[in-house]
Amino acid sequence: MNLIVATNTLSYSRIVVIPTRGYGSSVRRNKIRRQIKEIWRTEKERLLPGYDFAFVVYPGSDVDHALQRQHVLNLCHQAGVIATP
Repeated sequence: MNLIVATNTLSYSRIVVIPTRGYGSSVRRNKIRRQIKEIWRTEKERLLPGYDFAFVVYPGSDVDHALQRQHVLNLCHQAGVIATP
């Protein structure tokens, strides 16, 4: 998975999840979209507002929700968009 972050002029952040062409059936693509959007919904308070997030998901082994959450948060941390407490 890759994360592309761009600033926007809004007071809130937006998200898009893009499974690549070879990711699998529509069921698998929609499942990964739902998983990442659920992680976003529960963790968006920790992220800085005013950014557009594009998660590009590549084919690979399926991981459970906890590992997926950790991977998304690690990508956001590397991008420097997690607010410090």
